[in-house]
Amino acid sequence: MTTLQEYLNEKYTKEVLTSDCVASLSSQSNQDLYGDLYGDLIKNLISPDVTEETKRKIERVKKEVKEINITEINKEREGQGITKLLEGDELDLSEYTGLEKVLINGSYLLFPLTKITLGNNSNLTELDCSSNRLTSVDFLNQLTNPEKLTSLHISDNNIETTDIAVFSKFVSLEELRIGTTKKGLKKNKNNKFYGSLKAFENLSKLEDINIEATDIDSGLEYLPSWLAEITAVLTGNEHAKKSLNRAKEVLEIYEDEIACSSHDTKSKCSVIYNELKIFNFNLKAWQLAHPEKMLIARPELFTNPDSKDKWLETLNEKIRESKETLNYITQNQADKTAKIARLETQIKILEKIENQLREEIEEERAIHTEVMKVMDNFYRQNLLREDLVLQNILQQFEKKYLQLNRENKQKEQKIKELKRTIKTIEKIVEQEYQPKETKEQETQTELTGEELQYAQIQIIPK
Repeated sequence: MTTLQEYLNEKYTKEVLTSDCVASLSSQSNQDLYGDLYGDLIKNLISPDVTEETKRKIERVKKEVKEINITEINKEREGQGITKLLEGDELDLSEYTGLEKVLINGSYLLFPLTKITLGNNSNLTELDCSSNRLTSVDFLNQLTNPEKLTSLHISDNNIETTDIAVFSKFVSLEELRIGTTKKGLKKNKNNKFYGSLKAFENLSKLEDINIEATDIDSGLEYLPSWLAEITAVLTGNEHAKKSLNRAKEVLEIYEDEIACSSHDTKSKCSVIYNELKIFNFNLKAWQLAHPEKMLIARPELFTNPDSKDKWLETLNEKIRESKETLNYITQNQADKTAKIARLETQIKILEKIENQLREEIEEERAIHTEVMKVMDNFYRQNLLREDLVLQNILQQFEKKYLQLNRENKQKEQKIKELKRTIKTIEKIVEQEYQPKETKEQETQTELTGEELQYAQIQIIPK
């Protein structure tokens, strides 16, 4: 049995020895030694006699390797007539400091990897260790330039209980797959990640997330607006205007952008799944429907005086897109009753938020108008210099008033969330003493129940 480690060591040792022997054979002064050199070449390739100089050459060659790809290695071996897969076991890549891509999906090994060492690598951009038997992500701490990593796949392993905050330093990630798929669960794989998506608030380039069967249960408001835009496009109807076939394709794949199914396990990611399900797994729609959470997560979205107007404009656009998508599915995919029901619910929620937001905008404008009237009256009755002083005072008063109002709303929201958490805990405790059949019935979440869950949504603070 040959391991991947043994294969790599042998490959680059032979490469150096072959290069040295060929160079010697091509030398004019050594032509008469052809027979002896050829014999030495065969001997060394079978049982390498490695000198210190040769070892240094091998080290240099390993440092220049840019990619280790198990599928390419298998193709190379098949070309040599070798069909048996390599074993994984432990893999030490600390000598390969120039690596940019390490793609070792355990599905293409006879036995999966149980440990991997990356060493002092400063150039890695893509890492795929999915479908192996890794139990820790400590090897990621060895990367000296974590900001270079754009793709990280470690799904379907056996990672022990780990907070997802460990990924917060990989700020350039576009793909992050850390969950356990349905196929992986059948093979007794289980990545035990937990935490809040708040850990990803600085991962502004994320396009693809897999947190299936994990205990990641909150923080959708912290996911980047870029990802929200992607899910919005994939679930919207823009493509339908350009290509009917493309629209059908898009409507089939959109759920994959945030893979968060619990796959019938007790994983807490089911909370996120159920929240997104109501909005047809459209992150942008979810974020638009939760401005009170977005205010806490991304207050910069609400600092400008016209922020609410822009939010209202975006809401109107999303409602329009949702209605277009609903019409398209109703006409072309009438059998998709669940999708249709979720879209109808999404539209109702967004329209409710729109009405509440419009009311708050009108109320704030009324406050602003009243302040301006006071300023105007004073201007008519006082000197310009005094007017400027009062103007500044009134402007500061208005600013502080609105700021205080926003802070109060934030506090109210946090209190509501705490009360909701307490209620959930009480419900869990209560369920522990109920018969099994009752528990199973209560875990069945109907659409009407989901609608009620969002019936109390509050709008953004003033």
